[in-house]
Amino acid sequence: MKPLVAHLSSAPKGANRRGAVRRTLKLHVDPAGEPTGTKVLIHNISEGGMLIETAARLSVGETLDLDLPHAGLTEARIVRSDGRYFGCRFVSGISKGSVSAALLRSPADAQPPAEAAAPKAVPRAIEERLLSAMSTVERIAVLAGLALLSIVVLLFLYAVLELPISS
Repeated sequence: MKPLVAHLSSAPKGANRRGAVRRTLKLHVDPAGEPTGTKVLIHNISEGGMLIETAARLSVGETLDLDLPHAGLTEARIVRSDGRYFGCRFVSGISKGSVSAALLRSPADAQPPAEAAAPKAVPRAIEERLLSAMSTVERIAVLAGLALLSIVVLLFLYAVLELPISS
């Protein structure tokens, strides 16, 4: 999936009954007009949540209003953060149609926002977590299995090549 370009804007103070600033995330759909707010990349979106990248200071537990096509305003709660990356869970979930409509809005040339330009930390972090999840014994077992499979294939090829060809 190519990232979706969106913009994060803040409502005036006092717009929320708790006194916290309310933020709205809108997909960028009008290339002619210059949207206001902080640029955000939505790296993936599903019926249950999304992964966003932004330079905005967000915190775990904060709620965002996501303005989605075919879904309207949908609340998303930030459930994890890793630098400029934030994992969000939709409070009520969204439909497959809303996910598809959002993906259709994705421009073909979406680039990371300038203020959020950072090395590809998410894929590397995931790779490191996967590798660290395997214990040394598991790694040795995988390598031993591959070596055994290679030996079996070589013995099979040797046996096939040594068979006499009769006519």
